[in-house]
Amino acid sequence: MFMMFMLHRASPDLQPRPPAPINQTPPPVPTSSPHLQPTPPAPTSSPINQPPPPAPTNQPPPPASTTSPPQSRPPAHTTSPD
Repeated sequence: MFMMFMLHRASPDLQPRPPAPINQTPPPVPTSSPHLQPTPPAPTSSPINQPPPPAPTNQPPPPASTTSPPQSRPPAHTTSPD
């Protein structure tokens, strides 16, 4: 029985070790990441998207939203007097 327990404990201990070596392989991958950094030019594409500031035109609609809240308030007040 004791021998079995020892073997069981040794097995798990040995298993965690193998994974460690596998982790060493991933490090090389990170070096590949830096190489990908040159591709960050994609971010420059974002600035190009800035020209389409048509979003500002969407800003006018917001005012309409402000009018909506006020309208909602009047009804609430009418209920209060009631």
